[in-house]
Amino acid sequence: MANIPPHNIEAEEAILGGIVNDNAAISKVNLDPSEFYVPAHQKIFRAMVELSNSSLPIDFLTLSDSLGDQLTAIGGVPKLVTLASLTVGTANIDRYAAIVHQKWQRRKLISVCQELISDAYDPAIEWDDLRTKAEGVLTTAITDQTTTKGLVHISEFMPRIWRELEEGVNPATPTGLRYFDQCLGGGLRGGELIVVAGRPSMGKTFVAQFFARLLAEKAPIALFSLEMSAESIVKRFWATEAGLPQTWLTTNSISAEHIQNLTQGCANLSSLPIYIDDTPGDLVSVPYLQSECHKIYRQHQKLGCVVVDYLQLIGDQGSGNRVNELGRYSSALKSLSKTFDCPVIALSQLSRGVESRNDKRPIMSDIRQSGAIEQDADIIVMLYRDEYYNSDTTDQGVLELIIAKNRHGNAGVTAKAEFDPTVGTITNYVSYAL
Repeated sequence: MANIPPHNIEAEEAILGGIVNDNAAISKVNLDPSEFYVPAHQKIFRAMVELSNSSLPIDFLTLSDSLGDQLTAIGGVPKLVTLASLTVGTANIDRYAAIVHQKWQRRKLISVCQELISDAYDPAIEWDDLRTKAEGVLTTAITDQTTTKGLVHISEFMPRIWRELEEGVNPATPTGLRYFDQCLGGGLRGGELIVVAGRPSMGKTFVAQFFARLLAEKAPIALFSLEMSAESIVKRFWATEAGLPQTWLTTNSISAEHIQNLTQGCANLSSLPIYIDDTPGDLVSVPYLQSECHKIYRQHQKLGCVVVDYLQLIGDQGSGNRVNELGRYSSALKSLSKTFDCPVIALSQLSRGVESRNDKRPIMSDIRQSGAIEQDADIIVMLYRDEYYNSDTTDQGVLELIIAKNRHGNAGVTAKAEFDPTVGTITNYVSYAL
């Protein structure tokens, strides 16, 4: 006996009957007609939407006229009269709509899985193509598209913005680096793609960890380490938290006098919602990133930050048009930031062209395979440490955060910070006025 697709006819009828009895209730039903299981209910709801959009009343007479030749197929006037006679209250109509939507989601998932099973049996389909398709369609099938908002009148936004203005609270999260925060209009914001770029040994990963550790105080963070192992990342976090040199943890050279620091650092980090994924970059796709982030979001109902270390390692390194492919990834990361209303921090390598210049401070065009990265990013921060190139510099222990792009303020400014690469600590530049 074949399985019957998931559905709830009573909930569908309750929605249709509720709308007939209270036309205003249709505004609470955020469904597409195709989400109804019964074909007659699909036709009826589509007619209701058309009547509502035309500012016409919804009753069995107007529905009969609107359905026209389809009236017989849905059960005729008796079906409409039956719906109109249902004594269904509309207080819970949004709950009925949620039930119908969930049943539709299940049917959609079943359909997708059936197609994937068929593809899996087909030897002509390459494994990599099958895996990529599975990741994409399954993520789409299980993701409730609640971020699709549709057109909303401007007046609907005013009350919330007004309340925020009255409260006077800056929506940005300060990093604690005063001048850097000032340049960014207060700090890091949700819905933004922040690209941190630099040559090797400039401190990209440490800067990303600094931001992630800060944001983890408020909400879960997802860190995708495409180059370093999870153990290496954890040791970096741990050494910085404990205030100990990185090499002591990487070589397991810890003496008894440091146990208390390690214990406190372990306790601090273990209490934070920091999630790390060290899947190699060539196995990571956009659907994979989306799926993993949705897992964290479903568990915590929020996401504080997404870190990708680093952008040029995502996907197939041998792709024929790597620039276009990276453009797709940067666009997807920007979309991810809007979906979860959190900062997405993507690290990026710079080209070797920097090394051939007298002034080795990077510029935006130095981003490797930049393509659409410059366009998609809201903020681009280029890192530079003069002591790396000039041993006699007066800027010992100084990290320059060169803000090459900034949607919320001036670009081309440089914010300095104190940086100890042995421990990984980043603090305010001592010469800045308090």
